[in-house]
Amino acid sequence: MKSVTICPATIQHPAHIAFYRAMARSHKATCDSILYFVFNEIHTEDHWALAKSFEKELEDLEYFALYYEEDFHLNKLFNYGLDNTKSDIVVYTIADTIFLNDWLNPLKLILASGKYHSAQGTSRENYDGFYSYRSEAKNHPAGIMETQTPCGYHFVMMRDNGYRWDEEIGLFYPDVLYREYLSATEQKTAIYAHSWVEHLGAPIAHLRTHTGPTWEDRELKERRLFEKWRADNWNEMKIKWKAPNLHL
Repeated sequence: MKSVTICPATIQHPAHIAFYRAMARSHKATCDSILYFVFNEIHTEDHWALAKSFEKELEDLEYFALYYEEDFHLNKLFNYGLDNTKSDIVVYTIADTIFLNDWLNPLKLILASGKYHSAQGTSRENYDGFYSYRSEAKNHPAGIMETQTPCGYHFVMMRDNGYRWDEEIGLFYPDVLYREYLSATEQKTAIYAHSWVEHLGAPIAHLRTHTGPTWEDRELKERRLFEKWRADNWNEMKIKWKAPNLHL
């Protein structure tokens, strides 16, 4: 089955290219998915020059660049990539990721079972304590942990499941509402302990040459948006998700 990988990326500093080069090459070496970088927050001529320079490197790998011209919003970037690609399987990831070994094929097989809405690999905890299920998942049968609380930014889905990331929230943390969706629709994610996708963590986000929010500002903004979204939309989502007994 054909797969594409959608990867939003802000490119404002030469060091970003070093990170993204390692990411793209590790992806090329470990899977047959076609990688699409979705560049965003391109505010200056220097940003454009960096993006165009790296686009040439992507072409050498038979990968592609897309350009998103609105403000950064991770869920919108995921949907933008979804709408501008074609495949049977969609991998959603972020740019500070390194792919190891045969990480994708086991996730494809897990999805083919039809038991799960999505599948994801595992990463070690990074420098800021970002949580990972690696240690926990390996203790489950066949290393597959079933959950309605996946974490992070790395998801593999069948395109025809019709899922779209909610664009009212999810500026920085797409797993927040996705967990609610899984619970409401009584579906699960499979986390496979032996699919390794190392999330390097936040440092590259600080290589910005254009003023943006701090991590604390992001957390607060996301929390406020989510609380407002739930208050305004909960009854509607119960109908949409066919979950009449869902409680706020």
